[in-house]
Amino acid sequence: MVIQVALAIVLIQQTPPLMGLNSDVFVAPLVWEVIPRPRYPVLASSRDVTSGWATVRCRVDEGRHPRQCEVMAESTQGVGFGVAAVEGLEQGVLREGWNDSDPAKDTFQQLVRFALAN
Repeated sequence: MVIQVALAIVLIQQTPPLMGLNSDVFVAPLVWEVIPRPRYPVLASSRDVTSGWATVRCRVDEGRHPRQCEVMAESTQGVGFGVAAVEGLEQGVLREGWNDSDPAKDTFQQLVRFALAN
């Protein structure tokens, strides 16, 4: 039996809203109190998919936790990048005052990039 261990690199960055979503999406940079740590999808790794991404849109609850996240787009569909991005983001906590510049908005959009290091 051979066990392969790979280092996964995950980069989370805010993206502009997709067309038609501009009215209710917070667009200033996000600051995290608890940084999300998405895990590389096992299915992608088992299928030798070495990188991918997902764009996710989330609402933020009163405790500053991302909730009701939905995958807006993802690469290599069917190998888990969208699910992994949602699960990771929902473990984060935004810093107090995260939307001070536009408190009426409680939704953000994030691009989560995944890559296996060589």
